[in-house]
Amino acid sequence: EAFGQPASFADICTHLRRLGGLLGLQERAEAIIAQAQAQVTAVQQAVSPLPKQKVLLQVGASPLFSSVRTSFTNDFIELAGGSNIAGEQRSGAMKVEQVLALNPEVIVIAVMGSEHGIGAEEKKRWLQFATLDAVRDQRVHLLDPDAVCSPSPLTFASTLITFARLIHPQAVIPLPAPIQP
Repeated sequence: EAFGQPASFADICTHLRRLGGLLGLQERAEAIIAQAQAQVTAVQQAVSPLPKQKVLLQVGASPLFSSVRTSFTNDFIELAGGSNIAGEQRSGAMKVEQVLALNPEVIVIAVMGSEHGIGAEEKKRWLQFATLDAVRDQRVHLLDPDAVCSPSPLTFASTLITFARLIHPQAVIPLPAPIQP
């Protein structure tokens, strides 16, 4: 049975639910999903009273590629209290000039293959643009691309907590409860 690319956190949960059914582990899958959903809800409640921040989530370097609305990566931004500057675009391909014009308040770089090199180079490149709010306020961050681009329900929830702390450092984000065996 094929599992397509998830377009949202809800899709990620649906995939685990299907996998649990295929493996005869429905109860375990439902418990994991419930725990992840509780964490996501806690994050949403913590950031909901705060003003939305304009966020660029960069997932590709050459060409510059950002998260789009049809990707689950957009949920990291939206559920953490951000507004995706590339959300209205059909394609994630962007030009630096577009980013400068949209002036994100937070830039998160999660470029695949960026163990140290590519991601660090991209951060250096953004830091050259002192006019960007994200640069001025020292809010250009590198994140592990595996955590951002390959989530299960629980890793999505833990990565969402990281996003919420980057977008709204003043928010009190509750720590996730430990996984029940």
